[in-house]
Amino acid sequence: MAQSVRAMGMAEETETQPEVKDGLEEEDEEEEDLRKNPPLPGHVDHRCTDVPFLLFFLLVSAGVFWISYDAIKHGNVRKLGHGYNKAAKVCKDVDFSDGKVFWCLNSTENGLMLDVPICVPSCPISSQQQNKCWDSSQNAYRMAQDYPSRAFGYFCKPLGPELKQQIKSFGFDQDKGPILRLWGVLSRTWFVLVMAAVVTGFIGYCYILLLFISPDVVATWCTIILTVLPIGTGAWIVYTTANPGSALAISFLEDSEFSTTERYVAGVALLVAGGIASFVASGQRKYIEATTFCLDTAGDCLTEEWSILLEPLISVAAKVCLTALGFFVLFNLASMSVVEKDTAIGEALEKERYIQWSTQEKCKLFFFLIYLVWLEEAVVATSRYVMAYATEVWYFTEPDDEGRRQRSFTCLLVEAYWNVLRYHVGSTAMGSFMYTFGRIPAMVLRNPGIDCWAWCWNLEGLDFATKLMPPGMETS
Repeated sequence: MAQSVRAMGMAEETETQPEVKDGLEEEDEEEEDLRKNPPLPGHVDHRCTDVPFLLFFLLVSAGVFWISYDAIKHGNVRKLGHGYNKAAKVCKDVDFSDGKVFWCLNSTENGLMLDVPICVPSCPISSQQQNKCWDSSQNAYRMAQDYPSRAFGYFCKPLGPELKQQIKSFGFDQDKGPILRLWGVLSRTWFVLVMAAVVTGFIGYCYILLLFISPDVVATWCTIILTVLPIGTGAWIVYTTANPGSALAISFLEDSEFSTTERYVAGVALLVAGGIASFVASGQRKYIEATTFCLDTAGDCLTEEWSILLEPLISVAAKVCLTALGFFVLFNLASMSVVEKDTAIGEALEKERYIQWSTQEKCKLFFFLIYLVWLEEAVVATSRYVMAYATEVWYFTEPDDEGRRQRSFTCLLVEAYWNVLRYHVGSTAMGSFMYTFGRIPAMVLRNPGIDCWAWCWNLEGLDFATKLMPPGMETS
């Protein structure tokens, strides 16, 4: 009987062994398939927030497209390079083909009357001529002496250092001046943006090269620079300003054009910025450590997937193109505020152009600017997804005999961008929207100091609630 039972057990064992073997083989095949076809970000299930936010993004984009089309169709960017006088009249018409904004000297000839600019046919190059100017102190017109100047954008820039400093201090104080000044600068210094893009790309690739050496050192030094440098610079500025007779102040601030108040403001601002950076870095410590680990892994990935090095270049190029296109639309939108009016001059009517800013146009400018920032954040989010996708593809690829993970295709970036278009436009738009408007509150709320405050608040609330309980229920 025992022998028959033993025989039956052996028979069952021999029958189950092939089943176990088949199960192990199936698990090996599943694991191999998993490594060849991992659950990449493009394969995750959709969430209910993707589609609604995608529709919201498309709706906002349609509104921005309509605003852009209307601005390009009815706007004229050249109008913004002309400047205007105190009456908001544009300084360029038939009589002033090259009209410029000019600020007259005051009655004592030691300063400029910045509140009453006039239009002149060309900038005076000497002090031998005079212009008819409105003197608000005397509430009358008078002939004011000219001064040497040269054309700079849409206005006449004085050559004297004192008058030049007044223009510099005047800066963007005019109500309608910022958009005009911005256009005047960008239209003549567009090559600076191109150079900045090239320098940014060069610095980015140098940063990637440093990742090959040591990501820990890069993360540590970046944290130190962002925290210690502003604090140290601010402390140095405050110290040298408070002790003008010290050797440091004499050697470094002897020819400074900034006043004591301006130096104090700059120093305190740097101290506050450094303190805020330290506050944020202390709350983001675990994220910095996780980022360092990811950077280390990404460095290994970049050595084997060199095509990924094109992604930073694509990202910077996309940002530059979006910024250039956005500013072009913004300037066209702003130029729509330049309107023509019929002005009576004697018995004749002459068309003159004036600047009129309506509330609707200001809202359009603000709306488009917010959308532009949102779109830039979407580019950053897409760049992060592409890098994460490439790293995950590399990680789940089966190593060869030499231990290197090499894919059988070279269009990894194309595949990553295609996945974004297929699966993640809505989630990318939602994440970039939340990042645009909730970045600073999120940083503050994630700080350990806020957690400690919330914990103490909960304890106080619990103690207060305990006092309100009837006797005998505190321990129940």
